[in-house]
Amino acid sequence: TPEELALTARRYTARGDDGGGVADDDASDGVVLLRGVRADGRPIALLRIGRMGARTPERVRAALAPLDAAPPAELWVDLRGNLGGSFASAVEVARLFLNSGERIVAVRRRAGPVETFDALDAGPYADLPLRLLVDRNTASAAEVLAGALRDNGRADLLGERTYGKGLIQTVAKLADGSALEITVARYETPAGRLVDQRGFEPDVPLDSECSARVVGGGGSAAAASGGNVVAAARAEAERGLTCAQQA
Repeated sequence: TPEELALTARRYTARGDDGGGVADDDASDGVVLLRGVRADGRPIALLRIGRMGARTPERVRAALAPLDAAPPAELWVDLRGNLGGSFASAVEVARLFLNSGERIVAVRRRAGPVETFDALDAGPYADLPLRLLVDRNTASAAEVLAGALRDNGRADLLGERTYGKGLIQTVAKLADGSALEITVARYETPAGRLVDQRGFEPDVPLDSECSARVVGGGGSAAAASGGNVVAAARAEAERGLTCAQQA
C-alpha cells in the first residue's frame, strides 16, 4: 500500500574517486562486449554493463551491433557489481530484449496512480537467448533490468542473491556541499515482486570461485597468454562458462 512506502531522507557528503560518492560519469558505465567465446562448442557473447549511466543504452546498442550479422547462440549479460544508476537507462536497455507490450517495471509512489513502463516495440534482440550474471552487488536500476528480463521469461539469473534496492530516490543538493537523498517511490517487477530488502534469488546459484571465472581475464591469465588481454579474457570466460553450465 502507499502507506507502506515511507518517505525517508538520508544526508551524505559527496566524495571523490575513493568510491564514496555517486558519480554520473558515463565513461565509467563499463559497457564491453566479448565475442568469440565458445561453450559446449557453441559461440557465446558476453556483455558487461558496469553501471547504468545516461548514455548506457546507446553504448549497449553500439556494443551489440556486430551481433546483427552473426548472432551468437546465447548472450550472457554480466551485471555483477552493477550498483545501479539511471532508472530510465535500465528501462531503455530492457526494451532492447523484450517484445512489444511486455511490462518492464511498475512504479508506486506515495500518492497518485501506479506508473507502468512497457516495451514499445519488438526489441532488436527480443529473440536472442539470454542469461544474466548477478551477485550481491547487483542493485537498484540493475535489478530493474534483471527483474524485467526474468519475469518475462527472457533470462535466467546465475550467481548470487542480488542486493535488494527497490526504491527510487531523488537527491537535493544543499548549500554546504552535502546532499539530501529522498525516497519518493518503490518499484515492482512485472510479476508484482517487491525487490527492496529482498533481492532476487538466482535460478542457478554459483559459488564465488565459479562466478569469478566467468568473464575473467585477470593478471595471471593475461601473463599466461603473453599479455594478450582479450585472448586471456576469452580463455577465462570459456572456463567460467563451463563451470557455470555444470552448476
